[in-house]
Amino acid sequence: MKLGRSKNEASKPVALPERYDTVTLATPSGERMPARVLQRTVDTLAVAILVPMRSLSGRELAGMVLEFEGARGRARLR
Repeated sequence: MKLGRSKNEASKPVALPERYDTVTLATPSGERMPARVLQRTVDTLAVAILVPMRSLSGRELAGMVLEFEGARGRARLR
């Protein structure tokens, strides 16, 4: 028995959240903060953190994850 996807079955791309949708940003240390999508293109998002906070380090920014509810459930993007 062979499990997994066949070569002909390509995975579907994740639909990005729409402009003005609220999302969550998570740092590698587990800190979570609400954010809002300001701008959306085909493969990029510009988001703004909605709460006052300290500046994030380069390490925190590099390891940040964006989470949102999509049509197929919770999505996590690096």
